[in-house]
Amino acid sequence: MWLCRRVSWSLSKAICVCFGALLGIGCGQSTSPHDGPAPEYGMPYARYKLDGTVRQISGRPIEGIRVRMDDSTGPDSLTTAFTDAGGHWIMDTNALPCGQACLIRVDDIDGPAHDGAFAGRSVPIAPIQTEFGSGRWFIGTFEEHGIIVELWPGPPTPREDDPPETDGRP
Repeated sequence: MWLCRRVSWSLSKAICVCFGALLGIGCGQSTSPHDGPAPEYGMPYARYKLDGTVRQISGRPIEGIRVRMDDSTGPDSLTTAFTDAGGHWIMDTNALPCGQACLIRVDDIDGPAHDGAFAGRSVPIAPIQTEFGSGRWFIGTFEEHGIIVELWPGPPTPREDDPPETDGRP
């Protein structure tokens, strides 16, 4: 009898693990978050509230510069802001957490318009956690204000929808 119960429990657990993996649910009986992560469907995210100014080395603000979370660090690269006439930009968005490796990417995508062409660059930032998350997928709100980025004259960053350059051969 004991052996039948043991086999039945093991078989139930195996079925739960298999279906749980397919459906993204856990099989444990504990509801404590301290027992380790249970497999679930979803991804962690954080809210980022960032703002700053993009300017030339001379201090003159640059309009029309694209500012986005750098996708090499993990956050969603579709998170984008553009500078206004005063070089100011504001970003308030949800993205994948970047931990201690947060970067913003700053690119001149309009070429010689707005005082010439400027070379793009990635800039490290250090947002501070201002609100804690829910304990589930939302890990909290992170903020950094007054980020100043200086750009040097140089070739602008090509747009993603520009055709690749060719050497003229078909």
